[in-house]
Parts: sequence; structure tokens; C-alpha cells
Amino acid sequence: MQRIVIIVAVLYLLWRVLAAMGRRTVESGKGAEDFSRFNARSRDRRRAAKERQAANVELIACSHCGTFVPSDRALKSSIGAVCCSPECETALGSGADTSA
Repeated sequence: MQRIVIIVAVLYLLWRVLAAMGRRTVESGKGAEDFSRFNARSRDRRRAAKERQAANVELIACSHCGTFVPSDRALKSSIGAVCCSPECETALGSGADTSA
């Protein structure tokens, strides 16, 4: 009799755990709304991507190696030249030629 009670109790607990896991999966799962192109989240993502593309950034060539970098990320060296990285800036200042 004691074994039967223990087996029933274990099965009941297992059923409760699996039911809770199933509810969580259903609540967080994707539905038809998530795959629609009219979904608000997808629409916001597309709008943000278009805004990023629309922001035209001027590219400037590095004075040392010739690599093009966005103007907002370019470094100005002490002699007024535009550099792509601190390494190019120091190489340009020391006169070393490491360009490819």
C-alpha cells in the first residue's frame, strides 16, 4: 500500500512539473503574429534598419595605410593627417612605412 501511495505521489509531481513546462512553452512560443510582416516588433526592426542605411557617413582614407574609415571614427594625428587606428597614427608620426 505504501508503494502505491509513493508511486502515485511521484506521478502527480511529475505531471505538475510537465504541465508547468508546457504552459511556459505555449506562453513564450511563437504564434502566427510573430511571423507576420505587419507585426509591430518586425516593423520597428525594419524601420530602424532603414534609418541606419539612410544615415550616409563619409569615408575618409587613412593617410598612412589607405584604409577607408567612417569620418566619425577617424583619428586626427598631431600633424593633421587622418588615421584609421592608433598604430597608424604612431607609425605616421615616426615615419615608418608599414603600408601594404
